[in-house]
Amino acid sequence: AGKLYGALRERSEIMKKRTKIVILFLTVLMMLSLSACGKKLSVGDSLEIGKDGDGSSIWWEVLAIDGDRALVISRDSVDWKLFNEQYDNVTWKTSTLRNWLNDTFYNSTFNSNERSRILTTTIENPDNPDGVYGGNNCEDRLFLLSEYEVEEYYDRAAFREAGLSSKAASSAKEYNPDGFINNLNSSWWTRTPGEDGVSFVCVNGEGEFETRPTGLASDLYTSGIIVADDKNGAGVRPAMWIER
Repeated sequence: AGKLYGALRERSEIMKKRTKIVILFLTVLMMLSLSACGKKLSVGDSLEIGKDGDGSSIWWEVLAIDGDRALVISRDSVDWKLFNEQYDNVTWKTSTLRNWLNDTFYNSTFNSNERSRILTTTIENPDNPDGVYGGNNCEDRLFLLSEYEVEEYYDRAAFREAGLSSKAASSAKEYNPDGFINNLNSSWWTRTPGEDGVSFVCVNGEGEFETRPTGLASDLYTSGIIVADDKNGAGVRPAMWIER
């Protein structure tokens, strides 16, 4: 009986030690998890915020850090849009694309917790390198990078290449039924004007800059200007400042 009691006691002590080890292991895991959740964003990080028109999660890349806020841009184009619904002389501030981003897209993409993290920012709209007027400053939650900012944050053309979300690819085909759209690398708008106020700079599939008309290419035919059929619109990669 004494031997049996001793064996049971020894086994009990072993089980207690194993239980302590398991509890310690789980505690360390929980602490690491909480630490990761509380980690502040850094340049180069990726994060998931919002869902696009097809219900797919949107991934964002951190471009810059300024104190307690971070500048992020969508990894892919979230949709395919005209810069302005009509072929007209506009600026970023007066464009329909800006209105869509800060109204329809903002309200349909983010939940209340995500919206509370997005900061309203003063957006400067400098003239293009040739002096074409960029427009007045504006207050935005979501915006497009300027040509200058693209060059600042992406010093190589290859780094600027972006794909299309399923929603963006679907919209691109609607605007360009006869045009070729490359889902892997496709163009995306900046907020910098082109040669005039009726065209704007975008980044093409090779990461280089080109200009596209603000509205439908077909609107230009009546003016005697010929534009390729696949030049209707471009991808939209929103940028925003968020709480870090």
